[in-house]
Amino acid sequence: MKRFAAVLIVSVIALLSFSSCGGTGFLKSADSLLVPPLFYEEYEGLVKLFRSDMGKDVSLCSPYDGDYRSAIIVEDFDGDSQNEAMIFYREAQGESFAKAVSFEMSGGEWVRSADFNGHGNQVESVSVRDMNGDGVSEIIVCWSVSGISAGKTLSVYHAPAKNAPFREISNEVCTVSLIVDVDGDSLDDIFLITSNSGSAASNAKAAVAPQRFARLISVSNGAAVLKGEARVDANISSYASVKTEKTSDDEPLRIYIDAMKGEHQMITELVYWDKDAAELAAPLFDEATMSNIATLRNEPIASTDINGDGKIDVPAQIEVFATDSNEMTIDPEYFYITSWLNFYEDGHETLMNTLVNYPDGYMLVLSSEDRFDLRIEDYRELNCWIVKELNRETGEETELYSILRISQEKIGETDIKQHIPLIEKDEYTVFAYINQNGAERGITDSELKTKILPLS
Repeated sequence: MKRFAAVLIVSVIALLSFSSCGGTGFLKSADSLLVPPLFYEEYEGLVKLFRSDMGKDVSLCSPYDGDYRSAIIVEDFDGDSQNEAMIFYREAQGESFAKAVSFEMSGGEWVRSADFNGHGNQVESVSVRDMNGDGVSEIIVCWSVSGISAGKTLSVYHAPAKNAPFREISNEVCTVSLIVDVDGDSLDDIFLITSNSGSAASNAKAAVAPQRFARLISVSNGAAVLKGEARVDANISSYASVKTEKTSDDEPLRIYIDAMKGEHQMITELVYWDKDAAELAAPLFDEATMSNIATLRNEPIASTDINGDGKIDVPAQIEVFATDSNEMTIDPEYFYITSWLNFYEDGHETLMNTLVNYPDGYMLVLSSEDRFDLRIEDYRELNCWIVKELNRETGEETELYSILRISQEKIGETDIKQHIPLIEKDEYTVFAYINQNGAERGITDSELKTKILPLS
């Protein structure tokens, strides 16, 4: 409750009194703070000291992600039953790098204790965690540069004891970062993906060919320690999402990272701590191809819990057949079977096979026979799939049902009396229509509701 109250108080101060890094205003006089008298008295000394030390020509840098959204964080960092403070700011309004300054209480007064140069002109996130169980929290700051999404720097600030000043013990350039207990020792670790390796030999190879590594860092004896690293696919244009899964005490924490390869292709990296080998494992990286081909798909379909069992499922694709080309089809493309895979330490299982209509936001679940007996006509202009059955003896195709996506504003203009609503979103609804041939083959509304599912 103390932490919540302290953060809330300074958040109100920051909101009413300061600008963020991207703002247009500067630090105002403490006399103009519009806060209740009790809060004003409690933090008046901190605000005045900061203003006195830094001058007027500074702007506060509020984190835009993570645990805190205030540029002023007041908390008992070192467990001495007294609050400390850290303030993030930037000089002037140019593109100068952000900085941080820490304060502590001494004799009932705020005193400046340490200054830190940042590694970007923005503060992406701030986390406060006791990473080594010594009762003194580490402060983990993610710095970024505006307009550059590919790289950021993660800094760890550590105090060796209570009432001791913080110092920077690590800064890592990375594209993905996560603070979580990966190895199951009940202490948080720093998980990140970087182009740099902790190994000199690996870095030498990286000079010849691009490489990326998943790394696990812990704090021990006042230092940041590399606990393990595993190689991952280097040919990535951006990272889309990071998810974690812990299904039981006996299972390792699994980290799933959806990554873009170019404009359309996507893969999912899987990383976890292998207790038996005492190392970080990335089993989907293929040493032969130097890439992750096991989860490659040609559409940016995100990993998700597809069947509601609490486990994250990963899509992978294989090409099966081409669309029929006709005058209403725009840019005919290949269809792919999208298999949804659930991975475990010794392998994986396929939960279901689907055909995905990514633009329209749904997938069609396939039975074992469907892969050979179904044909799809894709009328892209109409947001419509027509599903046909192939007679393998005669080669004849029989239309069974159609799937149609209609925007909400056009639903009133469309005759949908005999259509089955399957997926309803704010922007659109996906319908199905069973024709006479489909009805004669026993296809029902309830069957299609289990076969046609939303992508997310």
